[in-house]
Amino acid sequence: MVLLAGPGVLISTFCIGSLLKLTFPYNWDWKTSLLLGGLLGATDPVAVVALLKELGASKKLTTMIDGESLMNDGGVIIAEGVLSGQKISYEGNSWGFLFLLYLYVQLSRCVVVGVLYPLLRRFGYGLDWKESIILTWSGLRGAVSLSLALSVKQSSGSSYLSSETGTRFLFFTGGIVFLTLVVNGSTTQLLLHLLGMDSLAAAKKRILEYRKCEMLNTALKAFENLGDDEELGSADWHTVITHISSLKDLERGQVNPHNGYEAGNLDPTNITDIRIRFLNGVQVAYWEMLDDGRITQSTASVLMQSVDLVSTEALCDWRGLKPCVRFPNYCKFLQSRIIPRKLVTYLIVERLESACYISSAFLRAHRIARLQLHDFLGTSDIASTVFNESEVEGEEAKQFLEDVCDSFPQVLSVLKTRQVTHYVLNHLNGYIKNLEKVGLLEGKEVSHLHDVVQSDLKKLLRNPPLLKLPNVNDLIATNPLLRAL
Repeated sequence: MVLLAGPGVLISTFCIGSLLKLTFPYNWDWKTSLLLGGLLGATDPVAVVALLKELGASKKLTTMIDGESLMNDGGVIIAEGVLSGQKISYEGNSWGFLFLLYLYVQLSRCVVVGVLYPLLRRFGYGLDWKESIILTWSGLRGAVSLSLALSVKQSSGSSYLSSETGTRFLFFTGGIVFLTLVVNGSTTQLLLHLLGMDSLAAAKKRILEYRKCEMLNTALKAFENLGDDEELGSADWHTVITHISSLKDLERGQVNPHNGYEAGNLDPTNITDIRIRFLNGVQVAYWEMLDDGRITQSTASVLMQSVDLVSTEALCDWRGLKPCVRFPNYCKFLQSRIIPRKLVTYLIVERLESACYISSAFLRAHRIARLQLHDFLGTSDIASTVFNESEVEGEEAKQFLEDVCDSFPQVLSVLKTRQVTHYVLNHLNGYIKNLEKVGLLEGKEVSHLHDVVQSDLKKLLRNPPLLKLPNVNDLIATNPLLRAL
């Protein structure tokens, strides 16, 4: 993204400006030519991203183009300011030059992507040749270019740009915006289809088939609950299902929900896709624990980073958490008499509490994600592979908590007390909101009860339950995690 937004804008500005200077008959100097080149150097983030999302392009490609579009706006504005100094007529014979300028814009985009392709392929998200073609063709122009052209047009006449040149700038910029949106925008779907980038992967198709079967089962359960009542009688299921387009073509028992996920289909691509979905579930579980007060903001940040650093080869998010759980080497110097005993005890207990928070949250998030994946894929072989990886990942975290429980159970007790207190207060908040929703409480009553709960939450944050600090020598002697130092 930085490559496209920085050097990419400069290359595009120079290419378009040079072609304008050498081929257009307006006797523009280099500064004027490069100014128009700079105006046309920014792609439109809204148009590009909306188009790619609608056409089902990959998240990686969409994110890269979106980032480029957002970041290069600043570069183009700077280029416009430098080259206009304070700078911005339409003629009938300019139409031909407009189409020629459109070709120049596409050519400059090809040059930018081509020159930067070796770097784009090796750094950042990585880019293959198909994605580079889409990146080249999806360089739509939009609001930023038009805004800068209007600014130049408004200031023309009072700067070194004539009013006629300012009008030409606005005409060419508006024309390029129109042509890129109409031509490039309308043909991107065809290009994605020709490159085979608009179709779902085999693993995702199987997931969709499985979810369709589960949707049918869910619909049947909903019909059992709502299909008959005392007031209106029964409903006709066959009529109901004809109005549900995603279900009406399915017959119960016709689809095997685990088809395609058996042992012979443990394709690396499929497993990678399931791992990504599993880790997405882990991250969602971390967010929910943060909202429930089970973990602190700093703990949540560490846990999220561990998921972001995971490779696709196998689950290894615990690897990123080990440095936060293990006690650093400097702890061996804490027994020195130079350091106050209370400070030593505080540092050790603080580190121990943080490690317990991380370990327990890790195990809970993985357990929740396994249950969700089981509901999502059932007991297929590909799901079992990810389950086993998750179980192996949690062994060291379990052992750590067992050691703490054996040698220093007060820490776990205090952490659990904090979690339960926070959870109960959040539950009371939800209870008050529900009473208001059903009309059993009025505004002043809701406000009073809400203030009471919020006051308790603030007190909990300011003065959480604390661990009674033991003697530092006893702490180190009884804790196997510290005794090894």
